[in-house]
Amino acid sequence: MDEMNSVFIDARLKKLEEYFLKYGAKPLEINERNRRLHGQRQSYLYGDTYFRADLTEFDRTPFLIISQITEPDYARIGLMEDVEALPVTLSDEQLEKEVRYAFGLEPYPENYPEWGEKARQSPE
Repeated sequence: MDEMNSVFIDARLKKLEEYFLKYGAKPLEINERNRRLHGQRQSYLYGDTYFRADLTEFDRTPFLIISQITEPDYARIGLMEDVEALPVTLSDEQLEKEVRYAFGLEPYPENYPEWGEKARQSPE
């Protein structure tokens, strides 16, 4: 991943975390060791669920991940389940919707994922 992509992707991860905070998630100082060793991002607590913004790659294409877990012992060591894999190119508006869906503030639409077809279309 080149420097420009790295900066862009970090900004997208931070945007997800901003939306976590906007909807009332509390930042936690847990999992310091794995955050340091493995570059995991900060965890957040919303209700009784722990969330984290992550990054993964499929076929060398980066995707943002909203991870979650309800078990405190797993959250303390940074073990979470991946809930949603999102294209890094989603608009801010769509990223915010994804957080609302993950937090249960808005029901997933019948045609979910709305961005799916657009993401699969090549920009020619």
